[in-house]
Amino acid sequence: MTREPLEPTARLYWRLHADVRSKSVRLGISPTQLHIICLMCSGDKTTLSKLACSLYLSHATLSDTLKTLVSRGIVDRQINHADRRSHLLSLTAEGVRIYEEFAAIPDLLKASLGRLPLEHQQMYQQITQQILDGLNFRGSHGQ
Repeated sequence: MTREPLEPTARLYWRLHADVRSKSVRLGISPTQLHIICLMCSGDKTTLSKLACSLYLSHATLSDTLKTLVSRGIVDRQINHADRRSHLLSLTAEGVRIYEEFAAIPDLLKASLGRLPLEHQQMYQQITQQILDGLNFRGSHGQ
């Protein structure tokens, strides 16, 4: 039986997945921890609830992962003075450093896209956003 070669989308996924996995192992963090760091990179303080919603994780699972990041000095946790039942989370300087090392992977993709005509780059961005919106919709509806 002859197997079909992987379609370009699957090849792109596996290439980026391998790069992310390799980088996270080298940095000594899990892909989930790396995802959390990337979501927090804006510099704005966030809450456990917001992160859990973005990651489709339970509060308990995320709480355990965040404890590790806090203990390693990657994430800072402070009491939310507006709602003392919750904490505000932000990246420390070490968290920002890790994010910046990881950011090189998407930069490789951007460099490849940069070789395309501007019209194709814009189409790629629009299509990618539509795919992400569809994935987020399915994920938020348990499908």
